Amino acid sequence: MKVTITKIHRATADKTGKPYTTQDGRPYTSLGIQTREHGASWLSGFGNNYNQNCLLDSFAARWP
Repeated sequence: MKVTITKIHRATADKTGKPYTTQDGRPYTSLGIQTREHGASWLSGFGNNYNQNCLLDSFAARWP
């Protein structure tokens, strides 16, 4: 399925500056995207070690 990305949000800390960590204390990055096809809904779950750069590299290559 091809989608048109309209917004990307990537963060390592919450609005107060507290770093995101797992229950066992490991840091992680939150990544969310919005697409034209999904409207105002945010899609997330892309920031693991395997795919953390795939989506953004692909997006950057197509952004004017």
